[in-house]
Amino acid sequence: MINYTIKVNQLTCVVNNPERPNDVKNVQVLVTAHDTENNVSHGRWCVFWFNPSDSFINFDDLTESDVVSWVESHEFYPVLQAELADEVSRLVNPVEVSKTPPWLIPEPVNTATTATVTGTTVQLTGRSVDVQEVYLRSLIYQILDEINSTTV
Repeated sequence: MINYTIKVNQLTCVVNNPERPNDVKNVQVLVTAHDTENNVSHGRWCVFWFNPSDSFINFDDLTESDVVSWVESHEFYPVLQAELADEVSRLVNPVEVSKTPPWLIPEPVNTATTATVTGTTVQLTGRSVDVQEVYLRSLIYQILDEINSTTV
C-alpha cells in the first residue's frame, strides 16, 4: 500500500491586488510516496499553479490543511501520484541496476602471512598487502640482527 504526504514549503502570492491581497498564485510542495509494506519512499518537489478562484481565503487565515486540499484537488496531482508510485515500484523491483565491472573489484586480501626463518633468510608465504610485507620483513631482520649481535 502506498501512502502520500504533502509538505508545503513556500507560497508565492500576488501582492498588487487590493481586493485580494496576497492571493496565492502557486505552492511549492514536497510530495512523498511511501510503500508501507517494503518501507520504501520517493519524493519530488513540485510547484502547483492556481488560478484565482471565488474561494479566496485571506492569507493570514490560511492553514496548511487548506493548501494541502488545494494540491490534492489540482488536476496534476493524480498524475504526480502515478509517477511517484511507479518510482517506488522500481525501487522495490528494479529493472536496472548499476554494477562495478569485475576487473575493478579488488580481490580479497589474505592478511595471514607466515614467516619462515632459515639462517639469515626470511621467507614470507601467503598473500599480504605490500606495506605489511615490508614491515614484517624489516621486523624479522631487526630481530635476526639482535640475535646475531648477542651471540658473539
